[in-house]
Amino acid sequence: MDWGDYDNDGDLDYLSGKWGARAILYRNDNGSFSDVQALPDVGNYTSATFADYNNDGFLDILLGVYDGINKLYLNDGKGNFSQKWSSIESSPTITVAWGDYDNDGDLDFVISNYSGPAATLYRNNGSNNFTKVWDAEVSDIQSWNVNFGDYNNDGDLDFILGGNDNSVRLYYNAEAQYNNINSTPTPPGNIKPNYLPYPDRKFTVTWEPGYDTQTSSSGLYYTVRIATISNLLNPSSYYTSGVYGTPLFGAYLRPRTTDNMNKILFDRPQEETTYYVQIAGIDTGLRRSSWSVEKIYFIPDTVPPGKVTGVEGWQSTQSNAVK
Repeated sequence: MDWGDYDNDGDLDYLSGKWGARAILYRNDNGSFSDVQALPDVGNYTSATFADYNNDGFLDILLGVYDGINKLYLNDGKGNFSQKWSSIESSPTITVAWGDYDNDGDLDFVISNYSGPAATLYRNNGSNNFTKVWDAEVSDIQSWNVNFGDYNNDGDLDFILGGNDNSVRLYYNAEAQYNNINSTPTPPGNIKPNYLPYPDRKFTVTWEPGYDTQTSSSGLYYTVRIATISNLLNPSSYYTSGVYGTPLFGAYLRPRTTDNMNKILFDRPQEETTYYVQIAGIDTGLRRSSWSVEKIYFIPDTVPPGKVTGVEGWQSTQSNAVK
């Protein structure tokens, strides 16, 4: 399962793998989800993840299969998905994690396996092609989860693997030892909050991407924090989460619109309230920029008062004149 804005309309859509059926992509239309039937192939899908593997600004899909080959689908930007790659070898995939382990600016991925090698690492070669570059030496466990993260802050992505033997294995990446270090992106700029009043009641935030040496601007991701108290004074009252670090978290957003602007949309925020907005960029190596300049935006009360009903006339029973 995964969340991601595959149609770039500013809200999060939902992807779900199925066992013995096709994977389902649900489009979010103002809080109502509908199956767009974009993935027709039936399989035993144990993992379904979004990732923009070619950095074109549109989220693609990787489906992990328990008893077959894993499949990668390209998003053409119009809501259509076509299979562009599949693994050569069949492996009992359980979970998939995306990250740029070799710091070349595009997303690679690692999978955990139910049997055989506990984990397998695939390198993104560009041109819709991935190559298996490494198998874990451990093969006597069932690997239930895997995730990337730079645990020692040396500028490259390591990963952690959890197995059914109650073990957690940490795998160290030596790219930084050979001076292949991921740089930190600059924060986003030109942040513009905007509110469409009643009856729409839509709060949107747009921004321009930052710059990153390895990752192209269209390949950057974002984490957004919106608070009712200044983040500079009290960073604890978030409208959205201020945490980041993995594509599997809902705060790890990939919104993109035209004219090199990015957008996120919130439905029916509280009116008569001041909001404080900050955004940070995240590159494919999961390195986060500093927070942007804080923008302050006041949303007034735009809901009209309701109709007055149930009012009846009244007449005094006293005959005394008013003096």
